Amino acid sequence: MKPLVWVPLLLATAEACVAGGAGPKTACSGDTTTCLEGSVAVQGFTATPTQVEASLFREFPSTGAVALATVPIAEDGTWAFSGLDAWEHYYVEVQAGFGQSQDIAGFVGPLTVPVSGGPVAIQLKPAQLTVLEQAAPGAPLQIQSALAYLFDSSTGAPLQGATVSILMGGTAVSMPWTSVPGSASDGYYVGFEVSPLPAQATYTITSSVAGASAPTTWQLVANPPTFTPTLLAPAANATVPADQPLTVSWTAQPMADEEQVQLYAQVSGAWSPVYELPAPVDEDGTTATIPGSYLAPAGQPLLVNVAFVQASCPASADGCVVGELIVPAQITPQ
Repeated sequence: MKPLVWVPLLLATAEACVAGGAGPKTACSGDTTTCLEGSVAVQGFTATPTQVEASLFREFPSTGAVALATVPIAEDGTWAFSGLDAWEHYYVEVQAGFGQSQDIAGFVGPLTVPVSGGPVAIQLKPAQLTVLEQAAPGAPLQIQSALAYLFDSSTGAPLQGATVSILMGGTAVSMPWTSVPGSASDGYYVGFEVSPLPAQATYTITSSVAGASAPTTWQLVANPPTFTPTLLAPAANATVPADQPLTVSWTAQPMADEEQVQLYAQVSGAWSPVYELPAPVDEDGTTATIPGSYLAPAGQPLLVNVAFVQASCPASADGCVVGELIVPAQITPQ
């Protein structure tokens, strides 16, 4: 996934100009039911962004996802993607650059084409928030981690020194500034892998900085997966050829936004990741290949995990809740 001195929200609207915007109002061309359109309001900043753009994805924009198209935001804050194929899992990412080491990103989706609603109004704020939930099929979801990237409203730079927490069952759990696992960046992060807690319908993350008149609260809304995914190959406890590519396949799952494939090896009695598919697989994909170089040495137990992802990034929320149903298969190369 991509990352306060908080100030009162700037009263930006769809008609307000966006600094860094390019050209006049953006509008749909052709059939409006095949066009996703909306507006961006950059809120909570006294700094002026140098560039604001929107990117369209066919799946949740996790690491490795490639945008279908990217357009600059118009001067009035509007954006549009016309002539789209029918699909139920589009996501729009909006990024604002302030000339800093990290751009500020916001996500909205899933969005459906043909379109039945009106334009999508996105509010880009000085916080980028994600909660990850996981479960085995049929088991209750549990929270795995919470991540917050915060930004200085006066410069747009990544903000350190804040006090950040997530409310879990009535208890505030600290999110310290630290290295984010699986990422080259630092952020406010807490993991629950050792002692997972039950997933919640909503999440409240609170941040405060020295000198602020009051803490800021951010709201996230979950949309838990209700489907039951099935792995076709490899079979559990199967023996597979060593040093040969491994085809992983599953039953098509139209309710998922995407699938992610990982391979683990046993290291000191624990499963440790050794390979991850470079990009997620679209919802309509049903296969992936793990290179044979990772299926060695012979006799070493390996674990294949396929994560079926369903994300929730409504425009009314302050971030994304990502739900993953994990289907595993332990294998042994021979």
